[in-house]
Amino acid sequence: MGELIPVRPGEELDVAALAPYLRQTLGECQASWQVQQYAAGHSNLTYLLSCGDRSVVLRRPPLGPVPPRAHDMVREARVLMALNPEYAYAPKVYGWDESRVLGVPFFLMEQRRGVLIDRAWLESQGHSPAVARQVSDIMVSRLVELHRVDWRHSNLVNLVRPEGFLRRQVEGWIGRYQRAKTEEIAGVEGLCRWLMDRVPEQSEIGVIHYDFKLNNVLFLNDLSDLAGVFDWEMATVGDPLADLAVALSYWTEGGDSS
Repeated sequence: MGELIPVRPGEELDVAALAPYLRQTLGECQASWQVQQYAAGHSNLTYLLSCGDRSVVLRRPPLGPVPPRAHDMVREARVLMALNPEYAYAPKVYGWDESRVLGVPFFLMEQRRGVLIDRAWLESQGHSPAVARQVSDIMVSRLVELHRVDWRHSNLVNLVRPEGFLRRQVEGWIGRYQRAKTEEIAGVEGLCRWLMDRVPEQSEIGVIHYDFKLNNVLFLNDLSDLAGVFDWEMATVGDPLADLAVALSYWTEGGDSS
């Protein structure tokens, strides 16, 4: 969620096919729907649809073949619908369609407006240690708040399988590597065995975003809080320490390569 651009060639939406669904889901609109695309992200395609003073965000999978269980738009929509009443930063979902309308699954959600803190923002605003601390404190606080959501009393209980989460993660990483490798690399087999032998005990169970980083959130204009958290494709119920580890993986030091 960030800069809006004209729709990239080859990634157009069939607005004529979509119009009846928009009318059924959102009500009549006297003008025609205009489509823009969010520049960031090529994994799932995200669009802003506008009609008069009304706007809605549409998310769909990428073009081409999609691996089984990947880019599951319906699951992401259902996760957001379960989270929105419990976590104010999860956008509201208006509806989804499995493939009847556009030939691919998609869902509609509310537009959240705010500030995207990225390289361009830093270049325009300059670096401020005080702002950096404020932003960091907010990110940590909102991640902790997510981990404290009472998922057992929400519809998430029907979407998740928290038992054995960490072992499934390690098995999944190894399996994806084995399917994608193009050559044998010395030491990898030993590393895989080492990882499988040392899967940690799960510390706690909580809602995790699993891709919690600056370019998946928007801040209010005064940077006093988040306006929204986005890209919930990886979200589930698992070990909050795994969520923390993913967030820390984006933390860089001055001497790191870019």
